[in-house]
Amino acid sequence: MKRIKFGLSLIVIAAICVAIIIWGKGINSSCTEQCRETKGVCCDEPPSPINQYVKKIDDSIASIQTMPDNVFCKKLYDEIQADIDLYYKDSKFDRDDTLKNSDIKMELENNLYSAYSQKFIAETKYVFNGTKWEFDDLRFIKSEIVRLKASEFLKKGSQVDSELNEIKLALSKYDEIVSFIVTCNSFNYPDFKSFSEYPIRDVKVMILRAKNLLGDNLENKYVGHCVRLRNELNGIPQVFFDKHVLYLDHKIEYFAGMYINYNSSAEYFAELHRPLSIEIEEMDSTIYKVPNFILESKRLKKKWDDEFSAAYRYFN
Repeated sequence: MKRIKFGLSLIVIAAICVAIIIWGKGINSSCTEQCRETKGVCCDEPPSPINQYVKKIDDSIASIQTMPDNVFCKKLYDEIQADIDLYYKDSKFDRDDTLKNSDIKMELENNLYSAYSQKFIAETKYVFNGTKWEFDDLRFIKSEIVRLKASEFLKKGSQVDSELNEIKLALSKYDEIVSFIVTCNSFNYPDFKSFSEYPIRDVKVMILRAKNLLGDNLENKYVGHCVRLRNELNGIPQVFFDKHVLYLDHKIEYFAGMYINYNSSAEYFAELHRPLSIEIEEMDSTIYKVPNFILESKRLKKKWDDEFSAAYRYFN
């Protein structure tokens, strides 16, 4: 009887041991599964230590998006890049693994480029949507566009790439209009000492170009905001009119008194006075549409008619 009881006791103890083993395996299996889900951090395994240098860079990169759009944050970008270079050089990202140290540096630089390029685009649009278009801002934007477009971290065809291209197009249109305005302002009229006429056809083309630009929002949704360009384009008819008036003034002064080289007032009138009178009359108010057109036109006509009166007195 005692042997039977002793045997039963052994069976119970064995069953308990088996149950404990199975339970332990279940816990271990559950822990293993949890490890997979949490990438190795589970149960009694301590979490991987956070690299303080990586964290500092990550926090600095995140701060870029909190910067205001009305101020370029290139200084902050340069400071972060300098920290990355320094920590990489000193193997702060991973002291024991050179390759991992390099990989972390590359990843941080990519993250920095991504955050900064998006902020730069926002800052540039702030400038472009304004009316001032300051020269210093434009110089910075042009130089930074070149650098960002040449970066190894730029993904071709990405949203950032597309928006940088859009900025480049706006800058290109801006430069095109500036060049056009310079051409108009530096326009040289022909030698007033000759019998050549003022190139009114060329002037018409350039005035029409200025008018079309103004009517088409300067052919770019961003450039159209620039008040300086609008004002200068609006002033182009006045620029050409002033040059035309100056040309005729010089021409009248040069040919003044030359009636003494002709045999009669009729000859003088036909060969010199009449041709220049036609030039004065051909100044078209519909081309220039400037406020002082009538005043200057009358002044030039009187100035040249006075010469004819002097010639008439000379021959009579």
